[in-house]
Amino acid sequence: MKFISIPVGLVAMAIALPALSSTEVVYGEVTRVTPKYRTEISSIPQQRCEFVDVPVSTGESGMGGTILGGIAGGVIGNQFGGGTGKTAMTAIGAVIGSQVGRNLSEQSPSEGGTYRREKRCHTTEVQERREVISGYTYEYSSKYGSGMGESAHPLEVGQSIRLRMSLRPEL
Repeated sequence: MKFISIPVGLVAMAIALPALSSTEVVYGEVTRVTPKYRTEISSIPQQRCEFVDVPVSTGESGMGGTILGGIAGGVIGNQFGGGTGKTAMTAIGAVIGSQVGRNLSEQSPSEGGTYRREKRCHTTEVQERREVISGYTYEYSSKYGSGMGESAHPLEVGQSIRLRMSLRPEL
């Protein structure tokens, strides 16, 4: 019977001990505050513009040059050959002349065409990194000792803070 009463007594004491502990509120003083930082990265759209020279189209798409070149080539080709050869040279001159005329009418502005100045813009994403305060680590002291804590809100050195102190008997 003795063995049964001892474990039951220990269990009863273990349950009763937390009831014997108490919590008191005491005051301490902040002795040091250190901010904690984290890096934030954000994307910011930026518009960039530049002026460019754009070739001006005549709207003919090479047809006028092709026709004039063909006529000129045919006239020049007709000056060569005789009989049926004259007809062949006229046809060959017309084909070559039309190609030369088309190439000249479509030549790029860098080869003598005209330009129009245009503003062209595009948007790019620029990443911005910045350090932001994510909280504070502080040290404190009281007549019962000192310690450290963390806070989301700023504290000042010398500020009085409430501390919860638990008292529990040790057996």
